[in-house]
Amino acid sequence: MIIMPETEIWKQFFRRYNRNPLDWRIYSGISDTGNLQLLINSPNHRWLIERDSAYSDRPGIGGVVEECIVPKLNLEQSGYRPVPEKIMEKLIPVMEEETDSGESAKIIESIMRCEPTTFEEIRRIRPRAIMRGPIMLSPRPIQSVIGGQLELDAKLEAELEKLKNKRTASYVR
Repeated sequence: MIIMPETEIWKQFFRRYNRNPLDWRIYSGISDTGNLQLLINSPNHRWLIERDSAYSDRPGIGGVVEECIVPKLNLEQSGYRPVPEKIMEKLIPVMEEETDSGESAKIIESIMRCEPTTFEEIRRIRPRAIMRGPIMLSPRPIQSVIGGQLELDAKLEAELEKLKNKRTASYVR
C-alpha cells in the first residue's frame, strides 16, 4: 500500500489524464469520521484521497488503490470539456434570465455528451469556458459506492489524523 501527499496524487493524475483524458471517473464521499474522501478511478490507475474538509486549503493524504475497482454506480466520464462558442451563446442568455425552463439542462447535457479533452487541446483552442465533471457526490463513505478498500481507508484515516495533530501543534506554538 503506497501512501503519499495529495499533491503528488494530483500531479500523477494530471500527467496521466493529459496523455489520455478518456475513461476517468471521480467519486466523492464523507468518511465515518467526517473527512472528505475522493476516489479517482480509471481502468489502469486509481487513487483514494482523504482530507479533513472539502473547504480546507490544506492538502490531505492519499494512497494508490492496488486492485481494479468496478463501482456499483455507473457514472459518465469525468474530465474537462471545452464549451463551444455556439453553446456559450445559448447558455449565457438562459443563465441571465434566471428562469429554469429546462433549457439549461439540455445545454449542459449537450456539453457532457462531448468527450473530455487534454489540457494541451484546451490551451490550443482557448475556449471561453470549460466544463469539469461529473463528480459523483455522496454523503456516505466511498465504500458504500465502490465496496472494499477498508484497509486503505483505515490507513488514510490514521495518516490524516497525524497530519491534523501536526498542524494543530504548529498553530499552538
